[in-house]
Amino acid sequence: MRDLEDIARVFVNEVSLGKSIDWYLIKLSSVVTSIKDVYGVEESYKVFEDFLNIDVVVKALEPLACYVDIVEERVGKDPRFSSLRPYISTLVRVLRSVECRDVGLTTTVREPTFKVEGSVSRSYEVKVRRVRKPLIRLRLKTLANVLIVVLATSLITYIIYLLIHSRQVRPSIT
Repeated sequence: MRDLEDIARVFVNEVSLGKSIDWYLIKLSSVVTSIKDVYGVEESYKVFEDFLNIDVVVKALEPLACYVDIVEERVGKDPRFSSLRPYISTLVRVLRSVECRDVGLTTTVREPTFKVEGSVSRSYEVKVRRVRKPLIRLRLKTLANVLIVVLATSLITYIIYLLIHSRQVRPSIT
């Protein structure tokens, strides 16, 4: 159960940084994913319930216990929290048993992305001309570099040729 204690420690540390119901639900979704990874899907229901009953987790869930109805609605409707749906009955039961400590969590519902993008988008007219590009672009500097390389290679090859043929012993005709 050491892994579960580590998951609980991370959850408590991270959940304290947020101030919204969505933040709590995002962190609980991460917990479900971690539990599935460590314990497997079959054991995840029992382990998630054990997680929710750890003392430090119960203490961290006190602010969320004031919004049980909203939690139930969000998990049921918001696709971001679909990983929590199989565990909603356990979560709601535990939240109802936890003492509510109101810290003023925000309850505003985030607008769907398509609505946000639709209200901000602007249309722009762009004119595009088709430009014919030459197949080969010759630059003077590039051409000069190529010529220097070719000349140097040719010169070195010629010098090697002369060295090889000058050292050959030629038979004399007598």
